[in-house]
Amino acid sequence: MPGKIALLIITAFFFFVRQLAKALKLSTWGADDVTLIPGYICSLAFAIYLFHGNYARCGIGSSLKLAHIFLAYRLGLGRDVWSLSHYKVDLFMQFFYAFEILYNLSIATLKASILFFYLGVFNLVSPTFTRVLWCTQVLNIVNCVVFTTVKLNQCKPFSYSWEGWDGRHMGRCVNLNAILISHAAINVAMNFWLLVLPVTQTLWLNWRARQKIEVLSMFGLGVFITVVSAIRLKILFKLRNFSNPTYDVFYLHMWSYIELSVAVIVACLPSTRLVWRELVPKLKRKVGLGPQYTHSSRESQHKRLGS
Repeated sequence: MPGKIALLIITAFFFFVRQLAKALKLSTWGADDVTLIPGYICSLAFAIYLFHGNYARCGIGSSLKLAHIFLAYRLGLGRDVWSLSHYKVDLFMQFFYAFEILYNLSIATLKASILFFYLGVFNLVSPTFTRVLWCTQVLNIVNCVVFTTVKLNQCKPFSYSWEGWDGRHMGRCVNLNAILISHAAINVAMNFWLLVLPVTQTLWLNWRARQKIEVLSMFGLGVFITVVSAIRLKILFKLRNFSNPTYDVFYLHMWSYIELSVAVIVACLPSTRLVWRELVPKLKRKVGLGPQYTHSSRESQHKRLGS
């Protein structure tokens, strides 16, 4: 419980700092901001669904107390399917269906935000690299559209997506787990690609070693997104039959939320760096710990790294 609340607070803090950077005019509004906001809102939806309210006992292999929102627990998240009423299982399956679509849209918009930031920073470095970034952006959009469309049409009739579990209704579905695993595998590959892209360019920029280390450290935190998405993929491989869906998918939803939160934090790090460089020296000067001047020659460069 404390860890999940801490993640919620940390994510909100970084998002707030990014908005503060815009309010202070340390960087301009752009496509990366437009795409970040819906991604953050979607991550909040996961937080509200999962981590507020009562404790419920659930676990894999051993009992483990995890925080559940009252609504989520009432719907059956983390509880055995045979302990729930037919109505609650139907309702749970509807929420599961909706949140899988929400995850698709959220992770795609967060990737788009990071890619737009790369375009703002590296657009003058190399025309070839700019084309690579745009191709990656197109791939991200196509990936989102294709898998969202497939998930929206995974069952015929539409309602069979949440009614088909009981065997009492007529209908057919594609292999849902295969869809989820395919999307998750592509997601891991794209996360790794987004991690590699800035490294290939930063190393060749005419910056001082300290600046390169700062920027690479900032971008390097994207490795956590890759690790979390890989953990999520591993969980999906364990859920091949969904024999106890209300219990099994708890960890899937939890790691989905963690991935979205980490992606928001990574997308906000450049703006956090700008605010830190702007406000900390002023604070030091106020208390008499810093020089009485600013390095104006670096201003434009810092703005590019926090756009």
